[in-house]
Amino acid sequence: MKCSHELPDTKGEITPEQTAELLQEFRVPHHIIAHSKKVAEVACFLASELNKVGYALELSLVEVGALLHDIARIHSIETGDDHTSVGGTWLKEKGFDRVADIVRHHVHFPDEEMRISEVAVVNYADKRVMETTIVDLNERFEDFIQRHGVTGKELERLDEFRERIKKLEHILFFPLPFGPEELVRRIEGERPV
Repeated sequence: MKCSHELPDTKGEITPEQTAELLQEFRVPHHIIAHSKKVAEVACFLASELNKVGYALELSLVEVGALLHDIARIHSIETGDDHTSVGGTWLKEKGFDRVADIVRHHVHFPDEEMRISEVAVVNYADKRVMETTIVDLNERFEDFIQRHGVTGKELERLDEFRERIKKLEHILFFPLPFGPEELVRRIEGERPV
């Protein structure tokens, strides 16, 4: 699903079409771009559904934020820096403040973002996409635990984080006529045959 069939006013921010240049400039590899496109598909679908029930989420901002959310992933692997902070800083330096906020908060976000917003939608969508597959939250977290060998205090912190994301999931789906367990079916049903 593409969010922006027409490009709404993004208050000086970048458009989805400009993301390709940034992804190339920051040497984002194909597999991360593929993941980001799937996150954008989920985020756009969810934002569109929330708009249908009365919210006013800016779809182009959701799309661009999702497409760029992992822009600094390779840099962080090479340097050990936090990819959310680095990516947010890079985009802020280019004058893309609202997109920078989404990138900065796509893993952890402040309590004031525990509400329906573009930041929350992209954050949640990223938690539902494992590589390029839409999964439920438990599967995503279990995969993370297995791949990273999380134990002890780290596991306790991850469990707290999982509960926070489940709270966000409840907030995002409460106004919708379907639950999170139907997300994959509804997105797949949107695709043309």
